[in-house]
Amino acid sequence: MAEINLKNETAEAEPIHIGFLLIENFTMLALAAAMEPLRMANQLAGKHLYSWSLIGASPEAVTASDGIRIMPDHTVNDSADYDIVFVVSGINVMENYQAQEVRWLRSLVGRVKTVGALCTGPYLLAKAGLLDGYTC
Repeated sequence: MAEINLKNETAEAEPIHIGFLLIENFTMLALAAAMEPLRMANQLAGKHLYSWSLIGASPEAVTASDGIRIMPDHTVNDSADYDIVFVVSGINVMENYQAQEVRWLRSLVGRVKTVGALCTGPYLLAKAGLLDGYTC
């Protein structure tokens, strides 16, 4: 008698690794609104579907618009692998970004599946040339 295995018993897939590039004066609400559903998905699934890292221009703490300082897990100079990267910024992004962050965003082309942005982050995607050829 033949058996058909309807369960997917292949090796468990690695979690999707998401990097959040924190720009000085970023909006904490945007970061929390993006991370919390990932955490809940992991909890409800009972396994790690998603993992994430906070990225800064340097190893120094990045200050959010509400004054909370967050230590990044990695910097733009590290060689960490990400499936998805989101830029998280806030008011006055034009005054708060660093050139090395824009260079790093450019370097992601072909290395990550998706690059996105939260709050005013699309400004930096445009600055990096990642929105060239796209229209609204």
